[in-house]
Amino acid sequence: MFNQNVTALYFGKLNNDKEQLITNIQTLKEKMVKLGYNPGEVDYLLARYGINSKMEELDYEVLKIVEKKIVEHLNFARQCMNIR
Repeated sequence: MFNQNVTALYFGKLNNDKEQLITNIQTLKEKMVKLGYNPGEVDYLLARYGINSKMEELDYEVLKIVEKKIVEHLNFARQCMNIR
């Protein structure tokens, strides 16, 4: 019984973390569009990072990597805009 409760708590937390991560990625996508990217460009970029399916179907670890890559891309784009 104890192990079942611990497992349920762990996976519940993991699901909450995954949901938060998906929300973060959606917010980053919106920031990219506000920065001037076409929504199709954002989708293409995500496909390059491995999101060809629904984010809910991806592992937490994959989503974490994608989030990091998008943040890096946004930071690079902001630096380029500041150069002008």
